[in-house]
Amino acid sequence: LMSRSLRVDLSATRARARSLQFLTLRIKDGIVDCFRDQTNERPSIDTHQPDVRILGHLEDDSLDIYIDWSGESLFKRGWRGRDDKGEAPLKENLAAGLVLLSQWRKEQALVDLFCGSGTILIEAAQMRFGLAPGLHRAFGFQALSDYDDILWHSLADEARTFAVERQAQALTMPPLIGNDIDPTQIAKAKQNTAKAGLPEAAINWQCADAFKIVRQDDQALDNVDGFIVSNPPYGERIESSGDILQGRSFRDRWPGYTLCILSAQEDLPSLWRMKPKRRVPLMNGAIPCRFFIFPLYQQKALPLAAEPPLSELTEPSKH
Repeated sequence: LMSRSLRVDLSATRARARSLQFLTLRIKDGIVDCFRDQTNERPSIDTHQPDVRILGHLEDDSLDIYIDWSGESLFKRGWRGRDDKGEAPLKENLAAGLVLLSQWRKEQALVDLFCGSGTILIEAAQMRFGLAPGLHRAFGFQALSDYDDILWHSLADEARTFAVERQAQALTMPPLIGNDIDPTQIAKAKQNTAKAGLPEAAINWQCADAFKIVRQDDQALDNVDGFIVSNPPYGERIESSGDILQGRSFRDRWPGYTLCILSAQEDLPSLWRMKPKRRVPLMNGAIPCRFFIFPLYQQKALPLAAEPPLSELTEPSKH
C-alpha cells in the first residue's frame, strides 16, 4: 500500500458528531500514522483518483471502517468514454434492468429506436454473447497488497473464453438494431461496441428517423416477433400533437412486437391511446419514471383520425 494513494470517506446516521469533516481527517491521520509506525513510510492522499478508498460509517456511537473493494461504482462497466455523456445519460445498470424487465429473450430481435450512444443494446448484446459485465474495468481490490494478479487474470480469461465459445451461435440469432437520428451518436455507439469487447457484427447501427422506420426494416424474419426497448429523448413532457400521433403510430409500424418505453410522463399511455401490460416505477437518476410495456398485437389498426375514444380502449369489453 505504500506505493498507493488513498482517500477516506465518512457517512453518518443518528450521530452526535458536529463535524464529519473533522472525523474524516482523524480517521485518515490514524491510518497514515499506523502505516508509518509499522513501516516507517506513509501512503499518499489523493481525493480525486485514489488507488484505495477507505469508507467509514458512524451510527450513534459505533464506527465501522471498510476497504472499498469495488473502486468506481459497479454500474460503470469500463467501456463508456469519459466524454460520452449525452443529453440524458442512461446508466448501464438501469439499461440492463430495462432489458430484463421487458422479458426479452436472447434469441429474439431487439430494437432501440432512440439508441443514443448504444447503452441498452450493448448491455443486451453482452447478455446474448455471455460477456461478463465489468470484464473490461478495474476494481479497487487490484490495488491491495494481497491481490493475486495471476488468479484474477485466469478468472478473466475463463470468462472471455466462455464468451468466445458462444459467439458463433450468437451471430446467427435475430438482429439487435440500434437507431438514432444523430450520426454523432451512432459513431459513439460503434466505438462503445468495440470497447465493450463485442464483435462488430453484434449490433446493426443505423441513422434514421425513428418515426419513419417500419417493422420490415428490422432485418428479422417475418415470423419472428421481437422487442423495442427505448428511452426516448423527449424531455419531461410530451404535449405536441405531432409527438402524440407519432407515438400512436408505433402500433401500425411494429405489429407483433412488444414496445417498452421509459418515460417520466405518467399519462403517456392515455396520450398514445395504448394500454400497457405493465408499468414499472423506476428512477432515472433523480427523475421518477415509468417503464411502460405495450404489446403491439398483430391486427389492422384503425386510421388515427377514426380512433375510438380512450374509454373504449381501456375498459373491458361488455360483449
